[in-house]
Amino acid sequence: MRSPTMPIFATAYYPEQWPEADWDRDLARMKQCGVTAVRWGEFSWSWWEIDDARFDFAASDRFVAAVGRAGLELVLCTPTATAPHWLIQRHPEMLMQDQHGRPHLGNRHYGCHFHPGYLALAERIITRLTERYRDCPHLVGWQIDNEPNMGECNSGLTYDYHPLAIRAFQRWCERRYGTIERLNEAWVTHFWARGVPSFDLIDPPRPGIGTINHSAWLAWCRFRSETLADFVHWQRDLLRKHCPGVSVGTNIPDVNPCMMVKLGQDYWAQAEGLDWAGTDLYAFRKDPVWEGRFLAYETDLMRSALTHTGARFFIMETQAGPHNVPWRMDFVGGWFDEAFLKRCAETYVRGGAQGVCFFLWRPWRTGVECGMNGLCDVDGTPTSRALALPGIYAGARAALATPDTRPRAVIHYSQGSIAVAAHADVEQTPNTAIPGWHALLHENGWAVDAVDEVRLAARPWAAGDLLVLPYSTILSPAEAAAIRRCVAAGGRVVAGFATGFFDEEGRIVDLRPRDLSDLFGLRQVAFDHHAPAHAWAIGGLAATGNATRIEPQGCTVLLAADDGRPVLTSHHQGRAIFCAIDLGTLVWNRAPGVDAVVQRLLSALR
Repeated sequence: MRSPTMPIFATAYYPEQWPEADWDRDLARMKQCGVTAVRWGEFSWSWWEIDDARFDFAASDRFVAAVGRAGLELVLCTPTATAPHWLIQRHPEMLMQDQHGRPHLGNRHYGCHFHPGYLALAERIITRLTERYRDCPHLVGWQIDNEPNMGECNSGLTYDYHPLAIRAFQRWCERRYGTIERLNEAWVTHFWARGVPSFDLIDPPRPGIGTINHSAWLAWCRFRSETLADFVHWQRDLLRKHCPGVSVGTNIPDVNPCMMVKLGQDYWAQAEGLDWAGTDLYAFRKDPVWEGRFLAYETDLMRSALTHTGARFFIMETQAGPHNVPWRMDFVGGWFDEAFLKRCAETYVRGGAQGVCFFLWRPWRTGVECGMNGLCDVDGTPTSRALALPGIYAGARAALATPDTRPRAVIHYSQGSIAVAAHADVEQTPNTAIPGWHALLHENGWAVDAVDEVRLAARPWAAGDLLVLPYSTILSPAEAAAIRRCVAAGGRVVAGFATGFFDEEGRIVDLRPRDLSDLFGLRQVAFDHHAPAHAWAIGGLAATGNATRIEPQGCTVLLAADDGRPVLTSHHQGRAIFCAIDLGTLVWNRAPGVDAVVQRLLSALR
């Protein structure tokens, strides 16, 4: 199989943006700077098909040939991330719809995945591309789409509420619940007279329109993530059918856990069956501590998710340079140099990435993403960042060759818990709680993996293993059983506040004895959110945010608040630890005094 040479050191380049006379020069400069591959095509549908069935690949052919002459490899993308203007204007019936029933006219990812007309147009352009370039010897990979998601959202909008999508959701519910009576029981619908008499009358929850049922929202989120993964797999299989022997992958970003829900992403599901999978990480905030923490967390999370069926893991996009515009930029704004790129690259490969693709070689002169993130100046002159690439790549190779001998910890990334929080938790707590627990572990000597619901339930355990539940408010019986197996095998479990408060349908269970209260030797009796004026005082720490009041039922209190409320408890010979405060968020926000609580926890784990 033709695959990118390892490690892959790539950059993104868009020939349609530049005079053809520049192409050979730009590609030669990439080669001189140590770049091994060029990624291109995810936004090029209208360059290839300017109007319906009016194709022109002549310029594209010349660029593909130029990449080969320069001695570079090519990763070509399917262009379904951005439908062409003629499709959007002539076929509004093919577009995703927001929760108000309006056609998607926002950023990207327009096409309804259930509309046969849209799928036919997407299949046509993919088929034409694969048949044209499959025999190109330096074509080493296909990237599916770009950052596949369920309708790239404008503020406050969610997709897809197309009638065909709603019909598919109704059938999904019928398969999941079997009878309408079981659905009504699972969703507890009859209060407020929301009982549904038949599957054909189900309407998905619509954010901002009426009161949303937690359980119905959870089902809708699961359906959306499954169908987005199906769209990725449809393209995967199409590429392999028409272009056998060339590797297939995609790039899957993580903006934050709650945004993941809005975009309909299940990283584990999307990556299934791919030859390689990448993620896109942008981090610069003029705050080195935050940047280092964020990049390490994202790399560990996405490596864990994207490699679980054997795919190779790359960073498919990361900032190559500051924006070249004369105003403030909220996205990766501000000037930075090659030292920052070097730190980023080494963080990625230490976290398991087998290559880095800097976005992009030249910043655009105008249009969408004007002035964005180039390694070169607008005229194509390499900056000090581009000239530093050989040294950056050498450092990355050295990091790749260094074995990782740290003990491993496992973080539970509960997608169901995050889905409910994305709707109901005004603090969007998973966005800080999960990366904060990762930072706590990473900065104290652990290598960190992440598991979702399916992988947690199936994971084998051994003595010495460490499982952390940062935000696991929803637990299925299979997940609860896996937690018990970890402790029984001699491993340790650290549970965050509200662990297991809901069952797999989003219904409250509150750690009753049939679940995990006996394992932790306690019962959760009340919940609160603490503003600074009412924070729990724990020595020098003012513990704000979400917290659980617990009733000890056999556990040992390791740490209490100044007023005696339990904060950290231990049970089963120290193998089942419970944390009643949102310690992850306090660590992520670098709250004064939090280190003392962290050290008390660490002493219990040693």
